[in-house]
Amino acid sequence: ASIYGIPAIGATFVILLGELDISFGSVIGLAGVAGAEVLVNGGGAAAAIAAAVGVGLIVGAINGFLVTVVRIPSVVATLGMLSIVLGIGIVYTGGTAIHGPALDPIDWLAQGYLGPIPVPVAILFVGYAIGWFVLNRTRFGTHVYLTGDNLEAAYRAGISVDRIRAVVFIIAGALAGLGGLILVARVSQAQATFGADALFPVLTAVILGGAGLQG
Repeated sequence: ASIYGIPAIGATFVILLGELDISFGSVIGLAGVAGAEVLVNGGGAAAAIAAAVGVGLIVGAINGFLVTVVRIPSVVATLGMLSIVLGIGIVYTGGTAIHGPALDPIDWLAQGYLGPIPVPVAILFVGYAIGWFVLNRTRFGTHVYLTGDNLEAAYRAGISVDRIRAVVFIIAGALAGLGGLILVARVSQAQATFGADALFPVLTAVILGGAGLQG
């Protein structure tokens, strides 16, 4: 469940803004492929994590640009990115899976323990704690809520609403990338289509967690 719970933290930020990011399923797949490719080419676990999160950051930044600068509705922009990112992953891998002993350095991400607690569960709850703190104890979190409540009022109050929205999409992309690498560590292989089933579990988690689709 942590594989979906980690991207759900980022999706919560997006939905609080009254936006919707449905590209994270493809980001999970491509980020996992990127991390696995780094390992196959001799990189370590840290480099693989950086690659996976980096892919998420890039896609999130593009989403943020399309929504805030090009002014494309988030559903349309991220639906397009869903297909584009999936296509990039399939073309890059040739539709095949990346697997083998080269992926062993990241096994601890999904199979390790911190005392009695599985590592992915620990990562998930650390993410929950950070997300809660940011939303409830920081100016940025307050601005997220205000922007989601009334974009025009937030803008007139002096909040840089476009910057807030762009940063939130970047956060969502990065967390989806991390979830993708944990999924690779879990199943010991990477495939571009791995995140195809993530959309409904993640959005269900967000909605059951209390976030309203209208922001």
